[in-house]
Amino acid sequence: MTSDGFEQPTEFDQITSGVRTLTAWQAAFDEAEETLLAAHETELHRGDFQIEDIGRAAWDYLPEAERGAAQDELFYTYWSVVQSDADELARYERERDVRSALRDCLDELHGLTGRSVKADRALLERIAGLAGELLGRGPSAFHPAEVGEAS
Repeated sequence: MTSDGFEQPTEFDQITSGVRTLTAWQAAFDEAEETLLAAHETELHRGDFQIEDIGRAAWDYLPEAERGAAQDELFYTYWSVVQSDADELARYERERDVRSALRDCLDELHGLTGRSVKADRALLERIAGLAGELLGRGPSAFHPAEVGEAS
């Protein structure tokens, strides 16, 4: 027994701790997909069925006692996808705005002419910060020595 009152895990516990738990819904879904794939292998259009076909077959395979938990799992999965889509859209919009600002700064930098252009420190700091944000590093500090003749 450990100091916190729990029993030491057995070798079986240690081996199986990393094994994915399969719900009844997942097992029924996997079985339905395999069955439909096998049924369509001999036909001209292998896999000529829709995801809904797999889901309906899986639901039919599922014992009545497991359907409530399976329905909860479906609701949770749907909600997770909705949230993921919203998060992805927000990330896309945020990155789009940062890219637009970076493009404006680079256009301004490109617009400077002359052989030994001295770019404004604030402009270079803004470019470095926007680039860092796009790269997932957060706004970064600009160090003039890294660029050469920056003012």
